[in-house]
Amino acid sequence: MKAIGRIFGTFITIILVFTSLICLLATTFLHSTKDILSTNIVADMVKQIDFKELMGEQVHEEISSVLEQAGIPNEYVDHILEDEELKEYMGNYMAEGLDYILYEKELPVISEQEVTNLLSNSFDQVITELENNNIEVSTYLTKEQQNQVHEQIEIYVPQIVEKIPEVESLIEDKISGNEEVQEAKQKLEQLRELNEKVQFVYQMQPTILLLAILQLVLIIVLKRKNFRFIKWLFLPFMALAVILGILNAKVPTLVQQYYPEEMGFMRSFIDNTLNSIFGVWKQDARVYFILAILLVIAQITVIGVSIYKNRRRKDMDVL
Repeated sequence: MKAIGRIFGTFITIILVFTSLICLLATTFLHSTKDILSTNIVADMVKQIDFKELMGEQVHEEISSVLEQAGIPNEYVDHILEDEELKEYMGNYMAEGLDYILYEKELPVISEQEVTNLLSNSFDQVITELENNNIEVSTYLTKEQQNQVHEQIEIYVPQIVEKIPEVESLIEDKISGNEEVQEAKQKLEQLRELNEKVQFVYQMQPTILLLAILQLVLIIVLKRKNFRFIKWLFLPFMALAVILGILNAKVPTLVQQYYPEEMGFMRSFIDNTLNSIFGVWKQDARVYFILAILLVIAQITVIGVSIYKNRRRKDMDVL
C-alpha cells in the first residue's frame, strides 16, 4: 500500500509541476501584454512616430507653411513640430480616437488654446536650445520679434487646427492604405469584442497567480519528507527560465522576418511595445533562473548535511 501511495503521490506531484508551470507562464504573458491597447501605450506610440509620417507630408507642409506665415523662420519650424509635448498631445488625441472607435467613447477634438500654448512653448524651447548650445542659424530673432511670433501664433492657430484631420479620418487613412475603410471598421469592431473578452482573462491574473502558488505549496506538502520538494520545485522554475529564454531569443527574429511593410508608420510603436513585452519575459526568466539556482544550492546543502549526519552517526556507532 505504501508503494501505491508513493506512486500516486508522485503522479499528483508531476501534474502539479506541469500545471504550476502553465499558470506561472500564463501570469508572465498576461503581465507583459495587459497594457497593449491602453490609452497610455497608444499615446506613447504616437510620440515615437515622426509628425510628418503621422499627419502625412501634405498636412505637414501645410502646417509648416502656416507657421512660416506666422513669422517663424523655416529652420525653426521643423524643431517646433518635433517638440515632445506636441507629440504627446497628438498621441493623446490619437489614443482618444482609438477609444472612440474601439469603445464608442466621445469623439476627441483639438483645442485651439492648448495648441496655441504648445506651439508657443515649443517655440520658446527651440530658441533656448539654440542659444544654450550655440547652434548656428541663418536667422536670429530679437526679443521683440519673438514676442511678435507669440502674437502671430495665436492668430494663425485656427488655420493650423483646420489642417489637422479629424481623428477618425486620420486613423482610417492609416488603415485604408492596406484595406477598405468599411472592412477596417469591421476588423476594429472584432478587435473591440476580442479585447472585451481578453479583459476578463486579465482580470483573472491574480487568481491564476494564486493558483500557481497553491500548487507549489501542495508540492511542498506532498514531498516534504527529507526535503524532496526541493528537486520538484526546481523543475517548473528551470523550465520557465528556459522557455522564456528561448522565446526572448527567437521571437524578435521572427517578428523582424514577418513584419508587414504596410505597417511601417507604426514601426516605432510596435518595436517599443515588443521590447516592453520582451523585457518582462527577460526579467521573469532571470527571476525563475535565480530561484532554480537557489533550489540547487539548497539541494546540495541538504545532501551535504545528510552525508555529514550519516558520517557522524557511523563515527558514534564505532565509538
